Amino acid sequence: MSLLLLRSRGRSAVIADAIFGAEWRTATGKTSAAFRDSGNRFGGFPSYNGPPDPTTTTAAEIMAGGAWLSQALRGNPFRMNNAGTNNLTVNHNTVLAAAQSHWGRVYFRDTRTTGTHNHWIAQGGLGGPGSGYGPIQWAIGNITVLGVRRVQLFTACLADGTTTTTNGDVRWAPGLVSNPTGYDQLGTGPYLLEWQIEFTTYPAYYVRVWISEVDANGFITAPDVYTNATLLCRDYNAGGGTATLATRQNGAPAFGFNTADSALSSRQYVFGNEGAGGNVTDSGFFEAASFGLSTTGRLRDSLLGLAA
Repeated sequence: MSLLLLRSRGRSAVIADAIFGAEWRTATGKTSAAFRDSGNRFGGFPSYNGPPDPTTTTAAEIMAGGAWLSQALRGNPFRMNNAGTNNLTVNHNTVLAAAQSHWGRVYFRDTRTTGTHNHWIAQGGLGGPGSGYGPIQWAIGNITVLGVRRVQLFTACLADGTTTTTNGDVRWAPGLVSNPTGYDQLGTGPYLLEWQIEFTTYPAYYVRVWISEVDANGFITAPDVYTNATLLCRDYNAGGGTATLATRQNGAPAFGFNTADSALSSRQYVFGNEGAGGNVTDSGFFEAASFGLSTTGRLRDSLLGLAA
């Protein structure tokens, strides 16, 4: 696809050469087609997994735009809420080649003040073509660290390829070592989350993460506020508070698929309200928008051109 330059607020925005994406412009509400964004130029997610009648779900809905992010530039938000255990996801089981290095991006905001964790993006695992975990799950969680409640904490769960029985080093969270409690609380947003998974020899891989602040049009205002150097682990090294993702990898591919998995797991992406943490109803909503994947580089705040 050729690159196209547009103008917005006096700056150029390039339409990215993504290999897959969703902006949920096909329809709003609670239908399979709406959740899968089946009308976009990639055909959307092939599979819907949720209540047989999606209109009965209390876990998710495609909203008609939203003041937090431009509908014209970024499409409609996928709203999620942990209402009971009524999970709902959409899947693409062959979006990538096996063990294919790639970049991803998605916008998000979190208006909740209480609630529990939810896996909203996952590659591989989760009952898909392979078994076990990861390599990566993104989850918004609420935890207590050293007696301080961190309500809007962002956590990346990473599988450890050295074991076939557990998911190893998990729950990496934004934080600055200078913070006395070790972890920072993200605000409501909006934020732009980007990641890279670089496979070396399957199942080993590196992971790189960037979280940026953006304006209402989705353009970056504060780039790379959190990176590998400021993602701290709650579990690695007994949750010491100063073990960063950069330190954990230390120039080596420290993570990998559960070795019992087939490489086919690495082809899959799952999106939606999966892994709701028990029968807990959130106060507020978590919303995601303009999800994209690339095999050539970071998508950053580029436009995806996914209009139906």
